Amino acid sequence: MIQGSISCPTLSVFFWSQLSVTAMASKLPRMMSRKSLTGRTHLRSWLRYLSNQHEFCSRDFTGVPAVVDLAAMRDALAKLGSDANKINPLVPVDLVIDHSVQVDVARSSNALQSNMELEFTRNRERFGFLKWGSTAFQNMLVVPPGSGIVHQVNLEYLGRVVFNTDGIMYPDSVVGTDSH
Repeated sequence: MIQGSISCPTLSVFFWSQLSVTAMASKLPRMMSRKSLTGRTHLRSWLRYLSNQHEFCSRDFTGVPAVVDLAAMRDALAKLGSDANKINPLVPVDLVIDHSVQVDVARSSNALQSNMELEFTRNRERFGFLKWGSTAFQNMLVVPPGSGIVHQVNLEYLGRVVFNTDGIMYPDSVVGTDSH
């Protein structure tokens, strides 16, 4: 963990503050109009843009409860007689299923295949629910088990590097949940 390796509290606060400012500064171009980019916006105004996330990447441990919450909200809205399809993530969500495998078979040429089959058997209900969620909700992609770990999948398949919205180009950023 980076923070644990910094022994000076002042340096640690400075380091994390710099990361926060850098992250917020990378968001400014895509959240402001062309007019505001010509000098009418001051740095202190960045606070109003803090809630505008562009994408969210989660692993199964934290993402599954979020999908359960979305499904529960849909059920509640349907019971109230409203359109349940109104409940969707507000930003694109990529849910990578990567940390649920247990190693039962080792030292054999079919170890990977055997462990994957056992994983699908053990997690049939959870994987079925997530497959439903990937088609039921807009803005949600579920990357199935066996595709790779979340870091690798994001770098190789999900990350876009640069976005272009209405002629304004800005760097890709992601809010992610992982154990490290």
